[in-house]
Amino acid sequence: MIKASIRTRDGTGRSCTLELPMDRLDMYLILGKHEITTRPDMLRLNPRSDDAPEITLTGENELDSHIISIAGKYTTLAEINRAIDLVGNASEHILPSLYQRIVNDDFATFAELETGIDTMTWEAGTETVSFYYPLVGELDEHDDDYGCREPMPVSSRYLAGYEEDIRISLMMEQQRDPCNMVSYMDCGEDLRDKLIAMRWDVEMIGDTLYGRTDVRIAQPLTTEETEAVKDYILGQNSDGLGEGYEQRPLAIDDGALYVSMWNSGDDYFICSKDELDEHIDQSSGQGFGSMT
Repeated sequence: MIKASIRTRDGTGRSCTLELPMDRLDMYLILGKHEITTRPDMLRLNPRSDDAPEITLTGENELDSHIISIAGKYTTLAEINRAIDLVGNASEHILPSLYQRIVNDDFATFAELETGIDTMTWEAGTETVSFYYPLVGELDEHDDDYGCREPMPVSSRYLAGYEEDIRISLMMEQQRDPCNMVSYMDCGEDLRDKLIAMRWDVEMIGDTLYGRTDVRIAQPLTTEETEAVKDYILGQNSDGLGEGYEQRPLAIDDGALYVSMWNSGDDYFICSKDELDEHIDQSSGQGFGSMT
């Protein structure tokens, strides 16, 4: 456990100690309770002004000490909390090697640590299984002389024009939460041991942009386990993914573009690449029946 002691230097003598990692909301509440109004993303190890609060970090063991040593001169409390959270929530498949790399000072910055954890986790798997589903979008156009317009549906071909923008926005959404998406899945130990990581992405197939979830596994999945994974992906997609991806628009020239990986239509599906290719061939690109 790493503790962060925050002390004001404006003559008020206010201070508090936080046990990291902690929920962001709890952090705000505790700081507010002690009348420390500087945001966690502005609280720095080495304050840039004489009256700004200062942070002192202390750990309980060698691993904590090396994590603390990674923090740069102007690292913020929010960045420190995220890094500790990343280490604490790292997959069990990489823990021994991750701890050794931290103790060996392999990471010069928290950014390197985050990239390293992501790479190590993915490489801990032996195979990637991908699942595909249709995307839907709505365009909220800029206000005109008659007031606000209702958002209008856009076609998959329209979305295809923003493939890279959507990909980047999905990547940023998944970076909001330091926890591996696998950790939120309610499943038995057998399946848990097989699942390493999940990533949401998009892929162009023909002239259509599809949503794609890549599942990194350590062992092949049974039919029942595959269905459980598809159900989990469906749940994430229908909930908007993460902390609300589909509610955060992409700013484009035409207005604000909202993208969702789920819809309530009968033609919605989640399937493997082989199933997708087969049905595209059979339908000559005309679409699917319901497939989950």
